Amino acid sequence: PAPTPPPTHTLTAKSSITMHFTSDFTWTVYLSQPTPFSCRVNTTPTTPPASAPGMVPPPPSPVFELFTPQPLKSQTTVRLALANNCTLGTNVQHCDRAKPRDQSKYSKLLDKHASIIPGPNADVKYTFPTTTSDASAPDVLLHFDWDATQISSSAQEHHPELLMYALPHHVDVMEENVGKSTNALAGHCSPSLHGPACLVIGGNWATREELTDVSFNAPRPPSAKYLPDLSKAIAQDLKFRIDENYMKGAGDTYFSGKMIAKLSRTILIAQELREIKYSANVTDQSKLTDLQEALLHTGLPTDMDMNSAIDHLRDAVTIWLNGSAEAPFVYDSAWGGLVNCGCTYNSETKSCDNRYPNCPALQNPGMNFGHGFYNDHHFHHGYLIYGAAVVSKFDAVWGRNYFDPVLALIRDIANPSHTDKHFPPFRHKDVYLGVSWASGIGLINGGPYPNGRNQESSSESIAAYEAMALYGQTMNLQWGQGTSSATSDNANAATAASLRDMSRFLLATELRSAARYYHVRKTSKRIYPKEYTPAVVGMLWTMMVQFQTWFGSDPFLAYGIQLLPLTPVSELRDDVRWTKELFPLFKQSCEASQTCQDQGWSVLLRAVQAEIGDVDNAMSEVTQMQDSIFTSAGGNGHSRSNTIWYLATRPYVEIKLDDSLNDDDSHDSADDQISIAPTQARPDDVLCPKCTQSQCNSPINKCPPIDAPFLCLDGPNAGGCAPVPWHTEDGFDCVVCCTTSECGE
Repeated sequence: PAPTPPPTHTLTAKSSITMHFTSDFTWTVYLSQPTPFSCRVNTTPTTPPASAPGMVPPPPSPVFELFTPQPLKSQTTVRLALANNCTLGTNVQHCDRAKPRDQSKYSKLLDKHASIIPGPNADVKYTFPTTTSDASAPDVLLHFDWDATQISSSAQEHHPELLMYALPHHVDVMEENVGKSTNALAGHCSPSLHGPACLVIGGNWATREELTDVSFNAPRPPSAKYLPDLSKAIAQDLKFRIDENYMKGAGDTYFSGKMIAKLSRTILIAQELREIKYSANVTDQSKLTDLQEALLHTGLPTDMDMNSAIDHLRDAVTIWLNGSAEAPFVYDSAWGGLVNCGCTYNSETKSCDNRYPNCPALQNPGMNFGHGFYNDHHFHHGYLIYGAAVVSKFDAVWGRNYFDPVLALIRDIANPSHTDKHFPPFRHKDVYLGVSWASGIGLINGGPYPNGRNQESSSESIAAYEAMALYGQTMNLQWGQGTSSATSDNANAATAASLRDMSRFLLATELRSAARYYHVRKTSKRIYPKEYTPAVVGMLWTMMVQFQTWFGSDPFLAYGIQLLPLTPVSELRDDVRWTKELFPLFKQSCEASQTCQDQGWSVLLRAVQAEIGDVDNAMSEVTQMQDSIFTSAGGNGHSRSNTIWYLATRPYVEIKLDDSLNDDDSHDSADDQISIAPTQARPDDVLCPKCTQSQCNSPINKCPPIDAPFLCLDGPNAGGCAPVPWHTEDGFDCVVCCTTSECGE
């Protein structure tokens, strides 16, 4: 091979180096102290290694190289910033009509704040306005302390603050003037995978997250007109028994957890109907409500029926907690977590051919969905925790006896303590992005996945945090809510209350970020380019979004995996303005595939149909479904009871029915199908009207009309450019905006 050419120059940079390339990109390198640098053009041919799927290939030769001839001095910090991607106007992708973009203000902003970086002790904390017995705290403050650290003497002279990027969901709820930090929005936004990222000045942020109450029941009882069908389904589903192998702890922890949660929901609904029927003196006909009258002549489960189902559920949960499962949970001291041993399943014996310490899941990353490699722990554990919460609701003694084992499962997925030596803090939660990551430590081609971490089902992540909150709320009650004469009981009640509140925080952030980054809308909240037409993200990666799942690429799979399970929190998860856009796409995909209908994904289609107001037609479909639907690959986590209950408890939505909602016909536009009161999404030209000629020619207009055409004219982000309309409704992002898409035409 040809020898590497020697460097052409060696110069000492005092604080920064600015480089402009033929791509029309200008990069700035910032230094914490004077450093000698050399540069050269390397023409040596290279053979790139085999790339993993999604990896960006290495640049072709020749390659420009900037390097230090000698090792960097200790404590030297090097920072790199893209200062301008349209410096001279020659980049056809980023420049508007071959005009250079003046980024001098942005460059000065970078120069001013380059000497402050996030420090090694950066931390996230949250505070609640709540007490041990208060389960209804309205909000939580999430504090980002970036541990702003000076890296050069210039910082002492100018006293700058930290400059950091905030994502859309931060800007929505950011509190200003927290502590010593100004938190002022710096007026510059850049496109990113997660929408416009906007610069914020300040080393301490605070965002206010609105919390939600959690309950085993919906905010309203089932509609009386559907109670006969619901009662009939309950009578059948309460007899459901979990497979023999799962009752021995022989099998995977995901599907066994789904079966546990399935029976849990049936028990809860049965109890809700019993409470409705027997809550009044039914001999006094004048005092009967419509609900009680509907149940008056309907058979409901007896005490014996209920106790039998609860006993079965208790046994199904206990096997995973007491260490007697054929495939037990084991503690991994290397990574600090509970991993399942794995089961080499024998279908003839309905048992595992292996026993601990022979743990195949710790060697095979494909077994048990990779649980042994820390994949999907919050999905698996979430279903089991939900079952534990339901058993504890009906059996306080069991709940107290198994408090610590359930807490161990919770600590594995969402440990809040930095001082816990056994589990890392918040294993799955990305507190900055708001969503969780499901992927663990599995490798591809011997290295990490090039697009970073990923999560498929945002809805199962939401359900896991709902389960944790319900468990904490239930156990706070079962430990006496801090009023016991036993000190240990009060301590446990306080732990349960803290768990409840922490889980409500995790739930709130997961709900809001899922709505932002998984639920794709046509409105002003849209994050992704208009070329991305599906209504959901099937898989979210650190550096990529995909419209598919791990188990298939059919559209109905990607839609459905963001909608299960159906629990009370689903009402908060599925904003009706989103589901009205989702429904026709989901319907078209499902009706085009017999697999969608046979394997139970149609259950979720009918749930969405009810969410947008067409409950009667959705109910008709569900009551006629074959029993096999609820034991199929996509439907085995559902029951007819829970599905009817979900449809029957939907809030009223004003709907204009037409043939578009019937199975005989379809429409392209969801707006043709329903009318939601009282709000309607506004089109872009109302949110941000076309710029006038004077606005187009204004010095603040630096917006590329294709990539980020929406110009903020007034407000915190004045002069900022965004790929989607600014949120002028509340004035937090921007007060007035216009679109530059026709400027110059």
